[in-house]
Amino acid sequence: MNRLFLVLFVLLFVSCNRENDELPAVVNDDFKIEVTELTTATIKATITPKNKDMIYVAQVEAINDKDLDWRVNTIYAEPESALLNIGVMSYVDYAIINDIDILEYITKYNVGGKGEIILDRQVLEPGHKYGIVVIGIETYTNERGKLDVRTVTPVCYEIIETNIVLNKDISLETSVTIDPVIGSDILLDVKPNGWDGVYFCKLYERYEGYDTYEYKEIFDATPDEMFMHYKEEWYRTLIEYAFLADTEGFNAMMATYSFSGELSNHRFRLKANKGYCLVIYALEVVDGLLQVVSYPNYIHFTTSAHQNSDITFDVAIGEVNSRRVVYGVTPSSDMEGYCTVVMPVAEYNDWDEELLKQRIADQCVKNDNIRFGNANYEDYTLIPDTDYYIVCLGCHGEVATSEMTTIPFKTEPEFEADCKITSVEVCAPFHAETLYNYDRVKYADRINDWQYDMNDFYAAGVDMTLEGEPRMIYSRFFTDEEVEGKDCEDIIAMLRKYKSYEARYYLIKYDMSYHFYAMVMDEDGDIDLYISPGTYCFGRGDILTSKKDIERLAEIYDKVRALKNQNKSAVIAPDTPEAEAKEICVNAM
Repeated sequence: MNRLFLVLFVLLFVSCNRENDELPAVVNDDFKIEVTELTTATIKATITPKNKDMIYVAQVEAINDKDLDWRVNTIYAEPESALLNIGVMSYVDYAIINDIDILEYITKYNVGGKGEIILDRQVLEPGHKYGIVVIGIETYTNERGKLDVRTVTPVCYEIIETNIVLNKDISLETSVTIDPVIGSDILLDVKPNGWDGVYFCKLYERYEGYDTYEYKEIFDATPDEMFMHYKEEWYRTLIEYAFLADTEGFNAMMATYSFSGELSNHRFRLKANKGYCLVIYALEVVDGLLQVVSYPNYIHFTTSAHQNSDITFDVAIGEVNSRRVVYGVTPSSDMEGYCTVVMPVAEYNDWDEELLKQRIADQCVKNDNIRFGNANYEDYTLIPDTDYYIVCLGCHGEVATSEMTTIPFKTEPEFEADCKITSVEVCAPFHAETLYNYDRVKYADRINDWQYDMNDFYAAGVDMTLEGEPRMIYSRFFTDEEVEGKDCEDIIAMLRKYKSYEARYYLIKYDMSYHFYAMVMDEDGDIDLYISPGTYCFGRGDILTSKKDIERLAEIYDKVRALKNQNKSAVIAPDTPEAEAKEICVNAM
């Protein structure tokens, strides 16, 4: 079955322009706003000031329908209020703090200028209102002797609405069948009439105690209302992936839930005895943005229970080290789900069998460890010289479906690791927002750090020097209270939750005493544990502000970011469908 972007297609769409002439606008003598391009996802507007020598800011900001009157009558009614609320002061402030010419900076980032400029915005939400807002400004020296800006004109604005694209001829004929044996599975059939492109299926679980949109408004909504709802929801999904730069997650979602052509008996594995709503709609790249282009179709259904299973498991144990085991599992059925865990024999013997079965099932579901068919495993979280069981259990629809199979083994005694932590540099304390204030473009990802500072957190950069090539690195600041009563194995278990790189950027509490803990693990699972000889405790009066110190913090953070990027998913070929998906995702940022 073809997936997203594997087929390029051309169809005639109904393009709908919302009644922009009915939307409010205030165009005064100070500025002329001319919208030269308005599509589903793009806006271009030419701004022409009356005074060619006046500096002004200009922004395109999203406006919700419910806030429109308040925005127009309150925010835009007062120039100073508008200046603070349209999202341009961060650019002005950055220019002032870093002694950059304000005009040069706002022109560079297309949020203002002098003379005629063209505002250009991409990847906007289809069918959404936007305010084009323009305000004249001037620089002055405030009462604190600092450079500042103030408004010199009233607010000039125009509210516009992007277009939508809807193909009313698309009919996605859909049916759902509950598997008669594996009752938590469904079989999906789709006949896309009038459409040979991509369509997307989304499953919404019904929750006890309250109903989501799919179980309330959907019954009363018109096709047009449903289209607008899922158009908006899809856009939020796209932007969320883009904001996180999660191309891998975006592609995985599309590989699972997007299709093209006729679909027959496609299996979805869901929860047992749960209500669901399946919503399906067509997608197309329009104006550079992946959009919903059809009326949604929906089906409600409830899954049933899985019959008790007689699935069995063959387990082959491979390499066993002091803290590591490698093994393979072959189930007797490839159609039924199962999970496997490694646990100490002593812990296994402490549990009631039925309670343990559900605990293991819940744990495997939470960790996304349900498998189908043959699978190989590696567990490197073990304790040396300890008796263990490999436990295998049928698990389908989030419930245990079989008896447990247990395979015993014993780990080897502790060995010295082939890698070590030779030194640790802690660069602290800094105001949490230091990096953002240092370079608001380069460190834009730290824009919200000021909230941490307000809640008594400071920033710390850590750079570790390593010997050898560790397979894994873990690190964390722990207070004495957090490790009280803990032995080395307990601390090792705590550290395993915090994967790291040789460089880290932390936000930790003022006026609290910490030790720094770090651990490296070699290929055999053996570890080297580091605990700082002294404690770290800083107050607000200890804050580092020198240029040299801030530059060192920036170096550490740059190293952190480079290490993260280095470890992201493999490079995608530039001409593949996956690359197109990545480009759409990245452009949405």
